[in-house]
Amino acid sequence: MDTDNINVSPGFLPGLPRLYSQAGPQDGVLRQVTSAVSLATLSDQVGAEKFHGKARKEYGKALVMLREAISGGQLMSDSTVGGVLCLNMYDV
Repeated sequence: MDTDNINVSPGFLPGLPRLYSQAGPQDGVLRQVTSAVSLATLSDQVGAEKFHGKARKEYGKALVMLREAISGGQLMSDSTVGGVLCLNMYDV
């Protein structure tokens, strides 16, 4: 996506693949949230209940990891902020 000629911000999604690929083991929040959102979207798109349940479990794990990251002082890391933004896309 060419963003040079856009007068409004494209949001955070164009930068998400780079952020995800650079996330290490200590950046589990972003990876966990991405898993939850991906499964929820798949469940919604194909109507498969088995993915819905898995998405909810992954979402719960993501919330626990997010709480731990915030309490551990990682609130302003790119991965944590990216995870918080992605949580907004979770809709099951």
